[in-house]
Amino acid sequence: MLRDIFTENWILVLTIILMMTIITGGSFLWLKYTTSPYETDADEADEAAEYASQLKKNRQVKTQTTETADVQVSTHGFGPYPEVPADYFREPSWIKYPNGVPGHAAGPFEIMDRVLIKLWNQGHKNITGATYAPGGKVYPHYANTAYVSYGEKIILPDGNVYQSISVVSSGPDIAPFAKQISEGNTPAHIKLIDYDSAGIDPHIFLKEEN
Repeated sequence: MLRDIFTENWILVLTIILMMTIITGGSFLWLKYTTSPYETDADEADEAAEYASQLKKNRQVKTQTTETADVQVSTHGFGPYPEVPADYFREPSWIKYPNGVPGHAAGPFEIMDRVLIKLWNQGHKNITGATYAPGGKVYPHYANTAYVSYGEKIILPDGNVYQSISVVSSGPDIAPFAKQISEGNTPAHIKLIDYDSAGIDPHIFLKEEN
């Protein structure tokens, strides 16, 4: 009989322990699955915000890299190259000679093209080239135009005044008339410009507003 009572009590104890385990486990699971979604949402929100921020940074870096790659900068310290008009009369030196002008200093060629491109954009479409003077000025070559230097005036015995002329700079279209001009017989279609009072200072001209 004592054995039966002991057995029944043992079974009862085990049953109570099992029920408490189930209740405790169920409470834990209920607590976990009712609170963890908020924690998960917060974690996911943080991760999403971080991802969006990183994506924005990547796009900014890509945009900056693309813009930098598209903008070509002078190798002579003159800043970004100007946009070349579609109807510009020749290839600028930095396009025609990307590795440098053979046998020449590339800097003056770049300066001349920068000046000519600005003049071209201002409507001077009769340009045929340019000369870079030792003093740093640029002399654009215009069709049917020559830069000349005048000598001292000489009063002849008959009272007439003679002044020698020398062609200093001009486009190839003037070459056939150089001697004729120097002799004082300038063809009517050719315009003469005083060399000493002409010329463009590129450092001033290129900084001016159009």
